Amino acid sequence: VGGYVLLSRDAGDVTEELHLFDVSSVPVPASAPWNHEVGAVASGLAADLTASYGFVATGNSSKELVVVDLARFAAGQNPEVASYDTTTGAGRGVTYSISHDRVFLLTNKAFIVIKPG
Repeated sequence: VGGYVLLSRDAGDVTEELHLFDVSSVPVPASAPWNHEVGAVASGLAADLTASYGFVATGNSSKELVVVDLARFAAGQNPEVASYDTTTGAGRGVTYSISHDRVFLLTNKAFIVIKPG
């Protein structure tokens, strides 16, 4: 999205769960990815079409949805700008609808529709 690739991985002690790669100059490889720790598995990713924000479904018990600012991420700053805590278990999947301006979050026990603030 917008010259970047946002990837997630299972929680682990080797590296953080979120990785942002600059692919705007492909085929020249990027020097390294930007990394960010969300404190649990990052099990779902979505981004808005303007490449401004990424939405991350996580297994973190206090923030099952994390919103990251991709420009801050690429600048090496803390990218988290918002989070959402559910009472329905871990975040399992997420998508964003630009036409409805809504985030759709799937957890262990619910399907939640969120209007970004």
